[in-house]
Amino acid sequence: MKLQDLQGAITQLSAEKGIPKEEIFDTVAWAIAAAYKKDFCDKDDKIEAVFDPDKKTFLVYAKKLVVSPDI
Repeated sequence: MKLQDLQGAITQLSAEKGIPKEEIFDTVAWAIAAAYKKDFCDKDDKIEAVFDPDKKTFLVYAKKLVVSPDI
């Protein structure tokens, strides 16, 4: 599915159900992060998916803790 199609479907769902688009985008982002984590990460990894409607991009981030090797 293209991102434009997803955005259109979310806009339509928002109008039909009266749910704010931001809430639907957050739910979709959570689901994408969960699916990514299931397939590509360990259970303790912190994964975040972010949709930017202005740039029309969907990004998935893996948050890592970086420590000095001296510790």
